[in-house]
Amino acid sequence: MLGIGWRVMVGVVVCMLGGMVVAGDQVWTQYRRYGNHSGFSDVIPYHSFPSVKWSFKTQGIADTSLILSDATVFFGDATGTLRAVDKNTGRSVWNFTIGGSISATPCLINDHIVAAGIDGTVYKIDKSHGFERWRSFSAAPILSSPLCLENDIAIVADQNGIVTKYNMALNLPEVMWSVDLDGLFRAAPALSSSLVILCNAAGNITGLDFTTGKVVWNLQVNGSIWDTPSINDKDGILYVGALNSYILYAIEFTATSASIKWEHTFPVTVSFGSVTPAILPTGDVVFGAWDYRVVCYDGQTGQEKWVYRLGEWLFSSPIVSDNVLAFGGITTALHFISFQNEQSLQTATMKLEGYVMGSPATDGVNVYVLSRDGGLYCIGERKRSVSSNTLLITAIVASVCLVVAAVVAYICSKKYHSGPKYAQLGG
Repeated sequence: MLGIGWRVMVGVVVCMLGGMVVAGDQVWTQYRRYGNHSGFSDVIPYHSFPSVKWSFKTQGIADTSLILSDATVFFGDATGTLRAVDKNTGRSVWNFTIGGSISATPCLINDHIVAAGIDGTVYKIDKSHGFERWRSFSAAPILSSPLCLENDIAIVADQNGIVTKYNMALNLPEVMWSVDLDGLFRAAPALSSSLVILCNAAGNITGLDFTTGKVVWNLQVNGSIWDTPSINDKDGILYVGALNSYILYAIEFTATSASIKWEHTFPVTVSFGSVTPAILPTGDVVFGAWDYRVVCYDGQTGQEKWVYRLGEWLFSSPIVSDNVLAFGGITTALHFISFQNEQSLQTATMKLEGYVMGSPATDGVNVYVLSRDGGLYCIGERKRSVSSNTLLITAIVASVCLVVAAVVAYICSKKYHSGPKYAQLGG
């Protein structure tokens, strides 16, 4: 008798939930998301009370960054294992073992993963099942992350300075061009329009023609470059930090030339590495390095706009949206900064079992990081306790819904089962 009433109540609940939108479909196809390595995300959720939604533990140290498809997290670790983990549950999907440890962040092109190992091998791997499609061998270790493009192109640089452009669409490796730049490369190649830009440990910045691989310009800076540059495509400016000299450079470039636009020298507090700068849609750039601070600079002039005093050295390259910054740390594993009001920054932090050296990634709802304890963590908003008043109100509303459902069921049963009697009275 109550079947119709229950249908009514379920219908009310469905109507209430029907307007909810399930986000989290933002993909992160390579180190720093795009080929320009800007680290920009359409949305970075600012979690005032961040907490671990799930974690996945490996048996090796994970110093790399990670990538995201619509359903899966991919990353490599020090055991030489490339891993695929379900983004919603934190359960293993597949593992693939390559030669040597993995120091380079893999990248995603269509339905396959491009991964490189310290043994100098480049792999094309099916993203759904972890099957090897092909492998190609280099004469030197590969520590820099591959650059991947949507049209099935991957560009890889090894430690001997050999830069290779692959056609990834075929079932066998096809080298489209290969050039010897004679230098040690740790930074990933970056793309801007028709240029592939590379930085080596000797402080040489080189622009290659994307189609032919021909060198179109060179620029020498003071210091050693180990970290990947980021590029403001609109204004034609590259940002990169140099070790030894402890300088943040802004390099203005065209298709035929490059020159230093501005530079900022740091008073050295700690002489460890630097990070890849993050670029905002406004053209401003965020960099954290040797003076225990994270600073937003005017991208055109290098003037400071706002400062976050971190209090420790930084290895994790920040990611950024219109008004939120996220990055990993040492004593505090994850930092969120809301800079919507530049005069009054909002911050939130959380600790994990290990510290975070890689760059985070986000699907628009959660933030994902790898920790030195071998853990992959999915970070979301902490569930806060519900007050007794809220529980009481919820119980009252539920009781009213049940009563309404019962009344509707009673009326409907009278209508359908007493119809003939009413008809006789009316005649």
